[in-house]
Amino acid sequence: MLPANSFVKSLLPKQELSKQEIILINPNSLRSIDPIFITYHPEQIMLEEAEKNKLRVWIKNINLLDRSIKIYSYATSPTNRMDMTKGSAQHTAIRKSFNRAIEAKRFLKSQGMLEAQITLHAIEPADNISRDQLHITIGN
Repeated sequence: MLPANSFVKSLLPKQELSKQEIILINPNSLRSIDPIFITYHPEQIMLEEAEKNKLRVWIKNINLLDRSIKIYSYATSPTNRMDMTKGSAQHTAIRKSFNRAIEAKRFLKSQGMLEAQITLHAIEPADNISRDQLHITIGN
């Protein structure tokens, strides 16, 4: 004679949880999504194909979440330009930083992210930090 539980379990189809249900059950899984860091050549604005592929993989982990995406963009000031003041060099760096962030936002939107979910931050260059990067993270 079979136990009642084993008989009932064999008749019911196995139900798998959706990605959204797993996240609701285990909110700590959000902490496992690391930010993306993309390094640029000082004159580069556009994302290269390798970086787009990296972003596509990252987006698959968060696409179903109702979370905000924050893009922090950093750019170095132009160097060896005799015709620029310090203020105009910083302004040029912030514009370059903002253009990179806009390009990343455009790509995220093309991958199905909503515009309202994406926030851009173009960071002013610091004298002691030399970097041309994007940091893309999930927000609170």
